[in-house]
Amino acid sequence: MHLRFTWPIVPNDAHRENFFMGGWHPTKPIRIECAEPPPSIKPVSIQSNNWFLISNTSPLHSIIHAERDSSGDCSDAVAFKGYVLDPPIHSYSLSKDILNYWLHTTSSEHNGVFSAACIKGSGKTLELINDAFGMAPLYYRSLGELILFATNPRYLVSYEDTPDYMAWRCLIQSGFIAADRILSATVKRIPAGHVLRFESGKTQRHVWFDYNTLPDGTKKVDDRAVIEVEESFQVALSRCLNLKSEGYFLPLSSGYDSRRILAGLIHRKVPFQASTVRVLQKQNRDLDAQFASLMAKEIGFAHYIIEPRNAQEYAADDYQRRILLDAESSQHTWAVSLMRSLPDYPTIFFDGLAGDVFGNANLIIPGLYTYFESDRVLLAHYYITNKYNKILNPSKWPSADVIRSEIISYIEPLPLGMNQATLAKLLLHTRRDIAPWAQQMLPAGHVAVYPYLDLDYTRLILTYNPVDKYRTPLQKACLEKYWPQYFEYPGSKAIPSDMPPGSPLSQNEKDIACFRKLEKELIENNGMSLLRGLLTKRANVKFWFALQNNSVALKSMWAFRSLMETVSHDVRKKTCWDIASDS
Repeated sequence: MHLRFTWPIVPNDAHRENFFMGGWHPTKPIRIECAEPPPSIKPVSIQSNNWFLISNTSPLHSIIHAERDSSGDCSDAVAFKGYVLDPPIHSYSLSKDILNYWLHTTSSEHNGVFSAACIKGSGKTLELINDAFGMAPLYYRSLGELILFATNPRYLVSYEDTPDYMAWRCLIQSGFIAADRILSATVKRIPAGHVLRFESGKTQRHVWFDYNTLPDGTKKVDDRAVIEVEESFQVALSRCLNLKSEGYFLPLSSGYDSRRILAGLIHRKVPFQASTVRVLQKQNRDLDAQFASLMAKEIGFAHYIIEPRNAQEYAADDYQRRILLDAESSQHTWAVSLMRSLPDYPTIFFDGLAGDVFGNANLIIPGLYTYFESDRVLLAHYYITNKYNKILNPSKWPSADVIRSEIISYIEPLPLGMNQATLAKLLLHTRRDIAPWAQQMLPAGHVAVYPYLDLDYTRLILTYNPVDKYRTPLQKACLEKYWPQYFEYPGSKAIPSDMPPGSPLSQNEKDIACFRKLEKELIENNGMSLLRGLLTKRANVKFWFALQNNSVALKSMWAFRSLMETVSHDVRKKTCWDIASDS
């Protein structure tokens, strides 16, 4: 099988993106004609008769590994991005340790956050595996019997791709794409906690992590709960520190999730570097940078502030964010500055993801937890309202009811009970909207690690009643009881009553710069006609006024900016794969 591969659009600067991709065919030999890579891609590849793996490298590392037979040819191979805690291995561990774990260890449970592609049986079998909650992205598509896979869907684009308007509308309205869809109808994401096994032209889907084995969330939150949760978290943090690297890095906010990690690192006297991007939040107040730097000064740890960039630079960062996330999330433009400032040596990068979701149960909707059979319906209506019905052309889009049905169908297999809403938020919002920032934007050489997703900690904290956790947030309770020195600082969870709101002017300028950049992209790529065809007549008038006037654009941005991002992604996407005529 003769394949032609062209590299997709890459970020403008020297960002060394962390990814792997590959292909496998059950019977045919594969030959690849690969275009010259862009400067930020330093690919390394391994190949055998009917399969291949390609990854980017850091200045020091590769993340693909192969076993060789007696003749020196590649037999089995593994691409691995992420980490597992038992035994402690990560993307840049020794090849022999990675190969031994994924090819020879019969582990029924994988405690970590990872994407893995395993070639087994001398090329007879392909396995695609991801972590229990699917936080690490792994995508796949088929071209006939050929299976292509990658950690970013940009690397799977083919000429035959068509938009998935179900995914589009869900993303535009809720901020996440439901289920395992992506913006293209021909590419799918590996379901959370699954192994997809391909062999002899057959596909087997195996669930290795069963959500029905998780606790039912009925235990009362009391003083003993705070003790148990903190002890379990400290064990989880110690496991993460067993992942050896040249350094440890903490993106520090003023919230409780990163403060608990901070306290644990300082208590253990672990050398680490902390950093905070100065962004305005909660009525344009400077919370994170102000109070994180105050903690650093008074407690005493290495910390630096990344100052905000001007509007045009911010818009350029936003473009890079959209490229790296393949437009699947609209958040975290500030993270590009953070990634640019990382140390030039490998680090374990601590992310506080899911701490708030598990510990605080902050998703409280009227009627939730009353009749569990109706909770999924309440959640679907919470995420997908009718406010876009007057904006999106009904002849082009699936209705809001159809999107809600998709969300309900996705939630339905989750166990009925007190934790159904928590797991739904984790798998929908956290997994698809929040997690991508570190998973997709972290450059090669660094490994994102998530102590709050340790499976033992997860099982313990899910034993407690979410309504109790709403009344007594465990993140706050643990910090207050065990780390009062860190708890006493103000921040996003405890804004000083005498701290006035800040000026919105700076952020308004940045939002307008992003809006204008999107407008330029749409014009240059002939995307305006597509966008206008997706809007109602009334919305087209509003969009026209938004294009004419910045103040109108700011007021209308909630309605149009996410749609502009999605359309821009569609019209500028670049075909990567083509099957040559002699295949």
